[in-house]
Amino acid sequence: MVASGVAAVASLRLAHPLVAGLVLAALGLALTDIYDWWHGAVLLFAPLAVGVRGARQPSAARAVLVGWILLMQPLGFDQTPSDLFRDFAARYRPGP
Repeated sequence: MVASGVAAVASLRLAHPLVAGLVLAALGLALTDIYDWWHGAVLLFAPLAVGVRGARQPSAARAVLVGWILLMQPLGFDQTPSDLFRDFAARYRPGP
């Protein structure tokens, strides 16, 4: 929760309130403790949204958010960032 708070404040100062809102929405999803493969993908929305509505320091904002993802993925969603893509590939692998 602390990492998400720091990321939200940094996003508010460095990027845009939209990005801070996406960080808090991802935190809310992590706190609901409902796991599915796509929940970790929500973390990617915040760094992708940097610059959509203008950003004061987009590179710094993205760097903070990438660090936040690396913390949140294993703690909030019990996976590493690469596990998200492995789960997606395993689920949608073409069958015989």
